Amino acid sequence: MKATFGYRQKQVRTSLTEPGLVMAEYPRFKDFQNGSLFFSDSKLLYPEAKDFDKSFKEKYLNEIFLLANRKSVDIPESPDECFKAMYVLLKLTPSITNFAKLI
Repeated sequence: MKATFGYRQKQVRTSLTEPGLVMAEYPRFKDFQNGSLFFSDSKLLYPEAKDFDKSFKEKYLNEIFLLANRKSVDIPESPDECFKAMYVLLKLTPSITNFAKLI
């Protein structure tokens, strides 16, 4: 993952500009070891984030699932709650982007 991180980041900046495109190109991000590939890239992208999993769960997990229910976004099956929340955020990103344009 470390060796190919730069290549994936270049793809995200140039051709995989939407979350759905990233997941289509890298479907194993969703199902391999409960999202460990996704978290591996997140840690490489944000190395200063310490204990991300714990702090993210405590602050945002319930709110993300409530928003998913309000927006009728499917929550994937996974024993890892943090991964499910991050996947939901990827699905909601277009809505967030459109909202930001209105402000």
